[in-house]
Amino acid sequence: LAQAKIPLAEYTPNEIKQAVSGYGGADKYQMQQMVRMLLQLDHAPKPDDAADAVAIAICHLQSARLRELIAAQS
Repeated sequence: LAQAKIPLAEYTPNEIKQAVSGYGGADKYQMQQMVRMLLQLDHAPKPDDAADAVAIAICHLQSARLRELIAAQS
């Protein structure tokens, strides 16, 4: 990734849960339901790992938006 100049981002499970559900202690079912609701899906993504991956992507998008807002104010 570094050679291709692709930025790396890391998030803890609690950061992902906070970003997606608003609660860092959300359980797997709560996270799946929040992913379903945020993306207006009929069902949560399956398998469970897919819902986890989507939650990470949502967290990353929210983090990127926050970084953009902070940069715009600097």
